[in-house]
Amino acid sequence: MTGASVSKRTDPSADIIEPLTLTGALDRYNELLTSIKHYLAKQQSVIPFEPYKFLGDGWILLFPGEPDGRLLLKFLRDFCDFFRDEFARIVVACRLQGDGTMITAASATST
Repeated sequence: MTGASVSKRTDPSADIIEPLTLTGALDRYNELLTSIKHYLAKQQSVIPFEPYKFLGDGWILLFPGEPDGRLLLKFLRDFCDFFRDEFARIVVACRLQGDGTMITAASATST
């Protein structure tokens, strides 16, 4: 096929882990997963669900029969906001400079 583009499938976990590994900051990935785990545990008192941990680094959230739609939507929005903020705080705050050295939020503001 001419003119067609083929998108390369990527692994989101690898896209996170590789830069952290290169900077010696892989512990930040574990910190992110732990933060998510604790957040989900707290949210179970707000909306009933069971997190199902499968092989790898993710969860499937199992909600009972017919959950309250408004409550479910609020939970999903709040979870997205939580993830965005935690990802920025823990992972994005640690990134590589062009020479392969790590920039953290603290060092970026001091320059």
